[in-house]
Amino acid sequence: MGLAEAAVRRFRGSILALGVLLLVLGIAWWLDRSEAVPEVSPDTLFRFDKEDLVAFTIVRPDATIEIRRIDDRWTAVGRSWRPNRAMIRRVAHQLHDLDARANVIDDPEAPEVYGLGSDAIEVTLELRGGERLAFRVGDPNPTSVSYYVQVLSSDQAEIGRVYVVKKASMDYYRLDIQAFREDRIATFDAADAVSLVAQIDGGQIEAERTGPLTWQLHAPVEQEASRDKIRLMLGRISALRALAFEADAPGDLAPWGIGEDAPRIAITLGSGEVIAVRLGDMLPDTEPPQRYAYLEADDAVYVVKAGILESFRLSADELRNRVLLGKHAWDVVALQVTPPADEPLRLTKTSDDWRWPDGAVISGSTPERVAGRAAELKAIVFHEIAPGGFGPEFATVQLWFEDQLEATVRLGRRWEIEVPDAQEGIGGRTEGRQLARIDDRETIYEIDDGLAEVIEDLWREHGRKLERDADKRLDEVDPGN
Repeated sequence: MGLAEAAVRRFRGSILALGVLLLVLGIAWWLDRSEAVPEVSPDTLFRFDKEDLVAFTIVRPDATIEIRRIDDRWTAVGRSWRPNRAMIRRVAHQLHDLDARANVIDDPEAPEVYGLGSDAIEVTLELRGGERLAFRVGDPNPTSVSYYVQVLSSDQAEIGRVYVVKKASMDYYRLDIQAFREDRIATFDAADAVSLVAQIDGGQIEAERTGPLTWQLHAPVEQEASRDKIRLMLGRISALRALAFEADAPGDLAPWGIGEDAPRIAITLGSGEVIAVRLGDMLPDTEPPQRYAYLEADDAVYVVKAGILESFRLSADELRNRVLLGKHAWDVVALQVTPPADEPLRLTKTSDDWRWPDGAVISGSTPERVAGRAAELKAIVFHEIAPGGFGPEFATVQLWFEDQLEATVRLGRRWEIEVPDAQEGIGGRTEGRQLARIDDRETIYEIDDGLAEVIEDLWREHGRKLERDADKRLDEVDPGN
């Protein structure tokens, strides 16, 4: 029994020693192999700053496309259309730091095997400073996840060598030529627009910028315009995209229903550039609905979504600016309320409170409510002539703002209207209405009577203050009473 155990132990020791030996030999082999086969990095094909790209030319069997930056504006040379800026960015982005996935062959004798024969696409890049980079685009490799390219000009890679590169860096050169055409019909910033003229359905909208945030309507009415509505209309044009390119330099626009009476929208930018779009017939059986559009600057007909006109078919009231002063309570530094045939009541605001004319602090929020209701007035209805007359006059409110501007609000006749219940369609409640004038504007506004209500609260509080002051003076004169 003892001999058997010793034999087993010797056998196990031999197996363990053999295992250790094999492990050591394996590690040595791996180390020797790692030194013998050094890691190979892929070749660098191109390196340049994306902003240095000033032109690129694509020579294809079906067409030659030359895109060039002239006076900081990209132009499709020899073509009437504007180049697609997204495609320009793509060229610069994909090529500025391109590395090969693999090196295939030096100077191949049969380049057509890789799609690099006479039918290959040839691309030339021009950089600021005069440097040129060039290559041919071949076929996809057997896995269709890469493309073969042959470098023709580069200070990074071997000239004439065939490489394999990622598919995304080359596949777009085979796209239809229209892919290189800008599909944004008119791209501009709404802040750059200075005027808008729209002739639609026999009517006209004409608006002119009067300040960074203000517009003035000249048609269909002479009135301050709704900034939101103007921005909506400008946004419709700036976001307009071509769903299809229909015709270039068509001459006669009648086939697309773009006649003399066709809707026309013209936007003038601060630079003097005019973006004018005319809209034509609807296309049959399209979803979403589509129609033809003609961009005058491009002399081209496009297909666009038909909903563009919805934002321009607005009534005069919808186009008017309902925000009458465009201020807030915190903008007001002083106010004066003058009742008919009575002395004005002037209040001033310090850093943390409102004060009466004698400098006493006003408790409560009434002055702030008066300032807020007056500064944030909104029109419900616009009148050229006051229905039933403007008077009797309720009060005049003068406002002084921290930006040194002033405004005067004259409040006229008040009345109540019955508001139907939304569910039952019958009388549900009453609302107060009042007429108002702003500064020297000719328009008469119909507003709610919320400002009049807080003015009445202010008068009552001032009346109680006068009573308290009178009682205090009486106590000082005759303390016993």
